Amino acid sequence: MKILHTEASCGWGGQEIRILEESRGLIGRGHQVTVACPVHARMTAEAARFGVPVVALPIEFKTLGGFRALRRYLASQAPDVVNTHSSADSWLTGLACATLGNPPTIVRTRHISAPVSGNPFNRWLYRRARAVVTTGESLRRQLLKILDLDPARVVSVPTGIDTERFAPADKSAAKLALGLDPAQRHVGIVATLRSWKGHLFLLEAFAQLKRPELHLLIVGEGPMRSQIEAKIAAAGDALRPADRHHAGRRHTRSRQRRQHSADRAAQGRRGAGRRHRSPARRQHACHPPRRCRAPCRQRRLLAGSHAR
Repeated sequence: MKILHTEASCGWGGQEIRILEESRGLIGRGHQVTVACPVHARMTAEAARFGVPVVALPIEFKTLGGFRALRRYLASQAPDVVNTHSSADSWLTGLACATLGNPPTIVRTRHISAPVSGNPFNRWLYRRARAVVTTGESLRRQLLKILDLDPARVVSVPTGIDTERFAPADKSAAKLALGLDPAQRHVGIVATLRSWKGHLFLLEAFAQLKRPELHLLIVGEGPMRSQIEAKIAAAGDALRPADRHHAGRRHTRSRQRRQHSADRAAQGRRGAGRRHRSPARRQHACHPPRRCRAPCRQRRLLAGSHAR
């Protein structure tokens, strides 16, 4: 089968990694798979590492140029299935397929839990898809309720983990490798530092635990880092950042790589998804110089805090 994945996002997180991992798995099963994304998207650079062919198309935004480019590609390559993943590429695909005489089958994957508007336009778009895939059962129920879709066409497929690659190991050894005290008890969150991950809510809840023996570890990097650090600082003794020196200072490169792998392993996507940014912020986020840092530097142990 000839499959095309489309992704308008220029970010890098569980959604993009899931697309590449699934593409690699389908290629291993004998399918012909290509990923289409913007030329400056992080996925364009990372796809080779997954062994996934990529084609650069201007599909970051809903533009006439993006529509024409995608339509030309679909007409010339004639994939059997197009799997869309974000808003812009889903709209461009839906419109392009509506103008083709023999369009490919559309599969729409919904990665995030943000509510979908039930307007007639969204109903048209989602009903053009032969199947809709969500990354969680709550998302499936949400789409069925808001868009009044046929339940037989909407399926929940949670993000999986390669248990041969990521398996439980010795906790004490892992803590020592990260420079943590094996005798201490730790609670952690591994996620990109974005607003919808709920780090600020977690900090508020942790501050109310009154469990000084627990240590909170926030692992990740992203645009919410400064707000999270400010929240920790403002909490005072309720969230004392006693272990903040672990935020990259004492890590060797190998430790950073291990933490980056742990971050990738814990990408249970939920709803992680679509980046709700203005066009200006999106363009800034995709600016190539901001993406040239080594991956191991993008996943760091941000803070360890005592609950007081």
